[in-house]
Amino acid sequence: MPKKERKESKMFRKKLKMLANGFLESRKNANNLVDILGCVKEEGADLQPWSLAVEDIFSEVLQKREMMKRPEKSPGVSSKADYPTWLRECYDDAVKILINILEYGEHVDQSQALNTLMKLVSLEGKYPLKQDVKETYFPAGRMKAIVHKLLSSDLEMKPVISQLSEWSLCPDVRHYVWTILVPFVKHQEAPSDVMQCNIFSLLDVILPEKMGNEKKKDSKVPSPLCHIEGNAPFEFDEKLEVRWLDSVWKEIGKWKRKEIATHHQMLMLLLTKVLHRLTNPLHLTDLLFDSFEQGGSTSLLSLQGIFILIQKHNLEYPNIYAKLYSLFEPQLFSTKYKSRLFYLADIFMSSSHLPESMVASFVKRLSRLALAAPPLDISLMLAFIGNLIIRHPGLKKMMNNPGGGTVDSDPFLSEEGDPMKTMALESSLWEIKALQRHVLPSVATAARFIDKPMPSVEWDLEPLLDGCLEKMFEVECKKKFLEVPLTFEKPRLPCQPHRKDDVFAKFWRLC
Repeated sequence: MPKKERKESKMFRKKLKMLANGFLESRKNANNLVDILGCVKEEGADLQPWSLAVEDIFSEVLQKREMMKRPEKSPGVSSKADYPTWLRECYDDAVKILINILEYGEHVDQSQALNTLMKLVSLEGKYPLKQDVKETYFPAGRMKAIVHKLLSSDLEMKPVISQLSEWSLCPDVRHYVWTILVPFVKHQEAPSDVMQCNIFSLLDVILPEKMGNEKKKDSKVPSPLCHIEGNAPFEFDEKLEVRWLDSVWKEIGKWKRKEIATHHQMLMLLLTKVLHRLTNPLHLTDLLFDSFEQGGSTSLLSLQGIFILIQKHNLEYPNIYAKLYSLFEPQLFSTKYKSRLFYLADIFMSSSHLPESMVASFVKRLSRLALAAPPLDISLMLAFIGNLIIRHPGLKKMMNNPGGGTVDSDPFLSEEGDPMKTMALESSLWEIKALQRHVLPSVATAARFIDKPMPSVEWDLEPLLDGCLEKMFEVECKKKFLEVPLTFEKPRLPCQPHRKDDVFAKFWRLC
């Protein structure tokens, strides 16, 4: 920030502090509040200290109950009776400005505005603006305005929504956000991709990683945000949340998504926090099948959802292995979900009753891909291939098949999409033989497994799934190699020729 702007910002903060202190000291300085609310309209106003000043003022006003509605009096009432009404109007104006900052301010200003709004919501719940509130009170109207602003159709609000995570731990906030979100989603027939991203971000915030009955017994239960002393604490109904989630996700399944990033965000949310909570996840079958048919990383993400439906809900997917086979292509190595594919493929291929001709197609395709794969992925693929051969001993003939062809005469049909028709059993694993000359010793050593008797226990893929190039580089750097002599005669000087009878030494002498 330039020196001039820093000076102006410092003066603005000093002005706000002076006006706020004057207002809180005496009612005679009530017009200071009007000046504070007007400051935000100035060009280049610093919104963060303004939000803090508004928070300080109305926090004290709410705690002193100065905005409490008074009973109606005779027409000759004093002007002092209008003071609470005036404060209410100023309070409403301040809240509207803070809500607008959520959409148009800088990230720092947005975070502070949201924090101020939630603190005011908390205080308004503890010190209601209504008289004789005996039950638990939550200012749902304020919360509704905040949530609707966060679910913008034009601006992506994910960074701001993520700031709501600490408040969403409170059971009453979580409950009322749901009561606002459900009707909002039902009224959206064709929301934009931006709005869908905002809705998914909000769902990600209000849904915990685990359900209530899965939480640890010693974990601390968060207290309600708005709790009047002496009243019973608010209890969150998780069964009701499941019904809300079912209705929301039925609507989400009907929406169309233009951008891949939006589709991926939806699938990640579905897999991590939604699918295991739904009462009948089979109604998402069409959504997952359509995603699976799109190919690429979208197919990789939807594959896990399909696997859960197959495993836990007896879903049948025709030609699932043919589709899984088609996912192993060179573009796989440029996606960040490749580890997920190998993990799921290992589960799908875990049965020893699968046809050997089909498993041989996977082995051959993985071997062919390993020729062009990054070193880290080669190690994972070689271990996966070895496990498939251990599960199906009939594939051992591919390890050393004299009639299996070479690079120019391989009977394997690499362009065939049906793994039952690739003639992979008639081929050999010459690709793995070629990898035995890889530049990295670790890869070359791993590729030599086909020259040794196969072990009875499968290789553990988990360490390889979590690997990264940085760790692989560190391991290679720490390896010690034997010293290799580069000359037979030790030179006397750094630039001295190695041999005494060298022609160079006859005409040049380097001192």
